Amino acid sequence: MKFLLSALLASTLTLAAQDQPEATEKPKQEVPQYIVEINNLTNEQKAKYQELFVRCDQLFKQRRIFECLETIYEIHQIYDGNPSTMNLEGACYVEFRNFDKARLAFERTMKIQPDNFNVRFNLAEIDFVTENWESALKKLIQLDKDSADDANNQSMNSLVKFKILLCMLKTGDEEGAKAILEKTNFLDDSPLYYYGNAAMEYF
Repeated sequence: MKFLLSALLASTLTLAAQDQPEATEKPKQEVPQYIVEINNLTNEQKAKYQELFVRCDQLFKQRRIFECLETIYEIHQIYDGNPSTMNLEGACYVEFRNFDKARLAFERTMKIQPDNFNVRFNLAEIDFVTENWESALKKLIQLDKDSADDANNQSMNSLVKFKILLCMLKTGDEEGAKAILEKTNFLDDSPLYYYGNAAMEYF
């Protein structure tokens, strides 16, 4: 089981630097609304928000999950619209195996960042670990297509393919699983060939 946690965006608190003029003016990227709203907090609120934000990240890395959730609650008293803290909240609930609350947190994140690959994978993984094979398969097939064309997510492609293979076996599509393995061999950089064949033998 592998859930993904997006990097916490501490830089969202220091976007004022973007307002500095450059020698060659570049097209301005649209600033997400949640960043605008964070920057509209008072200086006191922003300082406290950043302090709690950093603490959250540290607590999660230290596996102090209950304390991390408590800190997220404090963060949300200041501002509750940051998709990074929503995603982190979902990851905390995953650690407690409270998949219903985790799903809700990830779905809230998706409303703000519908194309976030990590969060989409996390939702597929919840379906996977709760044995909702058909729903997981549908999500994973789309992730497979997207990661194949995106250099930033290609490292995840083998894992996604392996999950697809397992879902196919669970739903009785042995031919589909074999088709995935036929595109791999023992010289590949990923362990998909070995894990996939082991799964085929097991099933």
